[in-house]
Amino acid sequence: LEVNPGLDMDGAAHLGVWSSSRELDDARGLTPASLWFQAKAKPSDTVNLLGDLRAGIRALLGDNSGVVLRELYVDLHGSTMDLRLGNQILPWGRADRLNPTDVWTSRDYRWLTSEEEDQRYGNTGAKLTGYFSDYALSLVWMPWLRATQIPLPPSLAEISHVENPQRRDQYGIKLDHSNGGFDWSISYSHSQDTAPSLAADPTLPNAFVLAHDRLRRIGADFAFPAGAYGLRGEVAYTAIDSPDGLASGAKRPFFYAVLGIDRTFGEGWYLNLQGFQQTVSDWVNPTTWPTAEQRSVAATQQLVNQQTASRTRGVSLRFAKSFWNDTGQVELAGLAKNDGEWVLKPRFHYHWSDNTRIDIGVDRYDGDSGSVFGLFKK
Repeated sequence: LEVNPGLDMDGAAHLGVWSSSRELDDARGLTPASLWFQAKAKPSDTVNLLGDLRAGIRALLGDNSGVVLRELYVDLHGSTMDLRLGNQILPWGRADRLNPTDVWTSRDYRWLTSEEEDQRYGNTGAKLTGYFSDYALSLVWMPWLRATQIPLPPSLAEISHVENPQRRDQYGIKLDHSNGGFDWSISYSHSQDTAPSLAADPTLPNAFVLAHDRLRRIGADFAFPAGAYGLRGEVAYTAIDSPDGLASGAKRPFFYAVLGIDRTFGEGWYLNLQGFQQTVSDWVNPTTWPTAEQRSVAATQQLVNQQTASRTRGVSLRFAKSFWNDTGQVELAGLAKNDGEWVLKPRFHYHWSDNTRIDIGVDRYDGDSGSVFGLFKK
């Protein structure tokens, strides 16, 4: 919808039927509804504005409703420099969906959306990018980071969540090279972790809260064509400024790497295959702690922090096929780890008309009760 020259508005209404929630509860037969609004304005050749708002209810007649401002920012363009101010989704990384270098994007993993990218929402700050030849140098300052929302085990349902850190000195720098051949970037960031960790409550004895660690992350990525194939990789090392030594399963420094290959072939066929590994420094097996309480706390912390082993390896797969003049698409995405847990997500998308799309999908999880995917097995 074009309201006037330079202003474009778009909106969508979503209605779904889900067999269960993503809250690790016993809710069944949910019918979530939501309204999505996006507006773009271009007052001049050097100024762009964007706003993106989501309003939804978990069940049509329920009281669990919410409004999420995904993005609201202004872009100022110069001859060799751009400045973006406001609430913005700022993804880093060239790997497919597994991005070790990504630090600035928050998510709500509980949202009932068929597309993972729709669970993202932005954070408030500034990004200054200078361009020279095939290079772009970006400086990022994010004084306000919103917490990523994750499903929690029933034992942690009522735990306090410290979402608003007082420190505002969260910054990053990234050098990116792109010319259609060998593309790469290197980056460094010093910020709060958007994902929560289970940590000791400093105000109460033997109590815990969901808090956000202070991270220092250095990373790199690359992507380049090799004949009919595309090769891509991404790697990052994350240091924790103040690991909580009193909490036996506190988040530890870790190294995370992804290496993948993809190919588009035939008429509308796409295949992506990736291998990944996470190595945790100074990892402690929770069974070595002397008391049952310590062992239970450590195991729960490691589960929330997704550090249940000193080394985790796995593979991810994404296969897609378009058909019917690109009005339909089937996709199969999956991930498996060396501890036996896995997930498969088949999807079917069909554009019924220019204004109507139908999505059908399944999320199938498996793993033991002490694994991340095992929590979702129902």
